[in-house]
Amino acid sequence: MDQDRANELVARANELHNSGQRLEAAPLYVEAAEAFPPYASFALVAGDTFAETGHPDDAVRAYRVCLAGEPDHEQAWLGLGQQLLRVGDEAAAREAYGHANVPFPLDQRGCLSRWFGGR
Repeated sequence: MDQDRANELVARANELHNSGQRLEAAPLYVEAAEAFPPYASFALVAGDTFAETGHPDDAVRAYRVCLAGEPDHEQAWLGLGQQLLRVGDEAAAREAYGHANVPFPLDQRGCLSRWFGGR
């Protein structure tokens, strides 16, 4: 695919997104980012949508597509880390949080205290 096809995908995704069909738009954003790497940030939008709607595996894939095009995108690293943690991949989540320059939440006393009843 090329930029023209990616533009078509983004236009259709924007229509869906703006009409409230965010979950239907998300795969099109990912496809556009895969087709034309300078559009990587569209995959971030998809990742956030998948994360917010309870689709962590799809979110992980979308964030990885974003990072393939923009390897230093801290928001994508953070989103990836959050979703990897959500699906139980603590080691990969820890690495993603490191790339995002954000403390790993399981290392925070407040999180552990909340999860273990303040002990």
